[in-house]
Amino acid sequence: MSILLKWFSRFRWLTGNALTIMKAVWDKRSPWQAKAAMIAMLVYAISPLDLIPEFLMLFGIIDDLFLLTLGFNWLAKRLPEEVRRDYGLMTDQASV
Repeated sequence: MSILLKWFSRFRWLTGNALTIMKAVWDKRSPWQAKAAMIAMLVYAISPLDLIPEFLMLFGIIDDLFLLTLGFNWLAKRLPEEVRRDYGLMTDQASV
């Protein structure tokens, strides 16, 4: 599978599970590192400081989506197994 198709697949999985991952991160059984990473991701998403500025339109938005996709996938993999199971995150993407 090409890299572009793999990332598109991850992005599609993310769009359906982003809120679920956020809820799972704030579960009391989730580690503090996951909560800190979620806060850092949200700060980056709303921060005016970016790797590629938003005024470059498409490129500025793509870098945000790319980094948020990476972050959510990282979070989904680091949640405890029982939390992932309880929130229905036991998919191929969460274990990639």
